[in-house]
Amino acid sequence: MDAVGETGVPIRFAIDAETLRTISGHPRNTAVADLFEGRREQILGVATRAFNAGVRGEPIRLLATMFPET
Repeated sequence: MDAVGETGVPIRFAIDAETLRTISGHPRNTAVADLFEGRREQILGVATRAFNAGVRGEPIRLLATMFPET
């Protein structure tokens, strides 16, 4: 997923299917897009907090450990 920083610079975030399954608690046969949509607001919040905390990368990888309830 992509975002734009305060300076207008594009920022790219990535979250893998296994992380989506972990944070959602859904079984393997659930579509990845459905997992993402079901947690969209939470994922965007974690991405924002990670970036504001200084996490960098290309893309910035969102890990299950970044989500408080996992």
